[in-house]
Amino acid sequence: MSDLMEETTTDADAPKASAAMFTFSEGTSQHRMFQLIGWAFFFVPALVIPYILPNFRVSQFGQVIAFSVALLGMNMVIGYSGLLSIGHIAFMGTGAYLTVILVNDNRWDVWMTLPVVIIANFVFGALLGFPALKIKGLYLALVTLALAYTFPILLKIDEWGIARRTGGDNGKNLAEAVKPPGWARSLLFINGRKPQEQQAIYQYFCLFVLALICFLIVRNIIKSRPGRSMIAIRDNQIGAAVSGVPLNMTKVLTFAISAAVTGVSGSMLAVNLNSVGPTSFDFNYAILTIMGLVLGGVATLHGNWVGALLLVFIQDLTSRVSIPPIIPKGSPLTRAVFGIVLVLVAFFMPGGVVSFATKLKRKFVRVIPQVPKGSSMDTATLSVDSSESGTLSGAAR
Repeated sequence: MSDLMEETTTDADAPKASAAMFTFSEGTSQHRMFQLIGWAFFFVPALVIPYILPNFRVSQFGQVIAFSVALLGMNMVIGYSGLLSIGHIAFMGTGAYLTVILVNDNRWDVWMTLPVVIIANFVFGALLGFPALKIKGLYLALVTLALAYTFPILLKIDEWGIARRTGGDNGKNLAEAVKPPGWARSLLFINGRKPQEQQAIYQYFCLFVLALICFLIVRNIIKSRPGRSMIAIRDNQIGAAVSGVPLNMTKVLTFAISAAVTGVSGSMLAVNLNSVGPTSFDFNYAILTIMGLVLGGVATLHGNWVGALLLVFIQDLTSRVSIPPIIPKGSPLTRAVFGIVLVLVAFFMPGGVVSFATKLKRKFVRVIPQVPKGSSMDTATLSVDSSESGTLSGAAR
């Protein structure tokens, strides 16, 4: 996969480019092998995890997959369009509750709910996108913040039978478990395992494949003309308008697609947890998802995976931190560790973990791009960063 960002160096910078430990020409066999090694660092652990870890850890990685898709949806608005939205947790909650309600009350299959979730959240996101046509910056953040704050409250009200359908404060359990059919047990080599392990492994791979589909779709959108319009609006809204970019349509469409993707992540989380509740989609999680996005890397694709890993496992680790007698184990003060990590990342890695890794990689790897036929540009003066913006994993170009 080609990168979205390119760096052109002048003759004066040529010595710097030659200082890299490894230099590859784009499209060569060495370059392809380097790409395969990068992909292996992503896929090999992802494929091995469910077979070697206990069920509760596999479930945690299922949460990572669900939140990576949620961050992906948020990134479309915040990272690629430059619109400050804090209310995407409501889209995630809408997807989760729609899945549980349709399965429990209407006897739908879990996967049959996905088209309804996508359409409903697409419309929901488009409606929220209309305020973005008139307001921006902190005012838009305030509107979306109000959405994140009121969503869990709406789930608990008794009018129109809402609390009865959502379960109110207690939430609801998913009536249908995702169990592997016979062909899946053979395909995944899990026939000899316990039923609980079979279900955990099958469920993990279902979520993983669904996440890859979401990432592939969003990647293609970003590299298409609508995606370039989104980035143009983020970089210079006036310049984008002068260039013929339809601002209103692009903003509304961005919110709609972003909401649909985030809604799918909510369905994935409901399947993984086998339940839903207001506390899973409250204001606290709205802030945590923003933190995960910043920690992983804004306007990156595989930064969403890193951010989701940090979001899930830093919370798990900080709950076990204890500094007797100042911070006993289980104290609310352990949450401060998450904030300290965020401050440290903001100070030492201003672009997030992925941006830092990309800058570090530049010191060791350079990729010389192919020059289009008929171009007068000298390939000796060109160098391309192995940027991660257009990839799904931490693989180099």
